[in-house]
Amino acid sequence: MKSLFKFGQFGLLVGLLAVLLLQPTLAVTEPTTAVKEDIKTGTQKIEQNQDTLSTIEKDEKLSPVEKTELGINARRGIVLDALTLSLNEVNSIKGNLVKLPEFEEVSREKEVQDKFFLEIEDFKKHYSEKFDEVTNNTNPTLDEIRATAQELIDYRETVYNPAVKKIVDFTLFFYNKEVITAVNSYLERISADIKKFENVNILKTDLFKAELDQVAILIQSATDLQKTAGELILAEPKEISVNEIEVIEEVLNINETDGVEGDEEIETVIDPNILITESLNKVRSSYEILLEIISGMRKSLGVR
Repeated sequence: MKSLFKFGQFGLLVGLLAVLLLQPTLAVTEPTTAVKEDIKTGTQKIEQNQDTLSTIEKDEKLSPVEKTELGINARRGIVLDALTLSLNEVNSIKGNLVKLPEFEEVSREKEVQDKFFLEIEDFKKHYSEKFDEVTNNTNPTLDEIRATAQELIDYRETVYNPAVKKIVDFTLFFYNKEVITAVNSYLERISADIKKFENVNILKTDLFKAELDQVAILIQSATDLQKTAGELILAEPKEISVNEIEVIEEVLNINETDGVEGDEEIETVIDPNILITESLNKVRSSYEILLEIISGMRKSLGVR
């Protein structure tokens, strides 16, 4: 007799849930050692329970009833581990948000940060309640576990991930701001040192001018990208006026008559995360050139 509960459909649900949870959502700053260990442990437990579930389904020595009981327990364990991992991830995200500079009480930055703190509390509440719900249901049916897993996936994709992306962009924006300030300061110090050596004829005048100019251009470009990203991240929510709605409807109608889908975006939305990432890349390039300049200076000065 075949097993009453095959790995199939639930396996796909668990696989998708695992993929969503095992992907690093926040890569701005390193989480604390404790949080990092919790996330690592949670990840390992999910993987172990997936292996256990697969082993149960393949074990021909088990009766259908045994496979059902063991399989449900393994699936329940996966859901509980997923919820624990989600809570640890939320704590990590909150930790990064707390580390940001102290903003003025009456400022757009503080307003946005406070809004994100409230959203984080909502995430914690949702995952905690789901964890208690699954924990208290010690004898669940397969359908109940499957429904909970699907709900977690839907919540993460439609509510959690979009909101967390905005929090990540906000956090990364201020991290990048500090990085740009640091590299600019580094450029100023190196330029000052080069000038001193040039003034006493130890270094040839303008020996590193091209490289310094290149770094300055890169930093300015990084600053411009950062500024644009900030304008998007800190933009006030915009209410669409009746007139704007009419214009949008008119454009959509034109698109439909032209054979274009009516729900197609009217304009390309700029992702601030892309701007910040590009800004960080330019900062990295700046540092690489500055290190080359220092290496060239040491050679010119005969220093090893």
